[in-house]
Amino acid sequence: MSLRVDGLSPVPGVPGRRSVAVPGFDRALERLLDPVPTAPQDEEAAADGLKLSRHAEGRLASRGVDLGPEERQQLEAAIDELQGRGAKKSLVLTGDNAWIVGVPKRTVITVMSRSEAMGQIFTDLDSTYVAA
Repeated sequence: MSLRVDGLSPVPGVPGRRSVAVPGFDRALERLLDPVPTAPQDEEAAADGLKLSRHAEGRLASRGVDLGPEERQQLEAAIDELQGRGAKKSLVLTGDNAWIVGVPKRTVITVMSRSEAMGQIFTDLDSTYVAA
């Protein structure tokens, strides 16, 4: 018995398996992870190189999270430490918030409150930093 479904292409190296191409997924993922320059509050903020993805900016606004100078400094210190350890994608826990950061590009990918993070499973991360 042979089933044929149009729009499927063979998966390389796996006989009999097929995959479905999702149009625009690559672009949507890239847009989600692509950082957007933020408006610096002062010269120090411009020099730190910390970026926010579009997704993170939306989460900050929708969840009412304020990225103040103290929390920004904690994130910068965490990213510096994580870079020194070769981390790529990390969970950074600060006072009341949980941040997912792309370490090599110094980019905040998303943010949530610690209470919102409780009971959640975070995958595809290689490290965690708990700020003092």
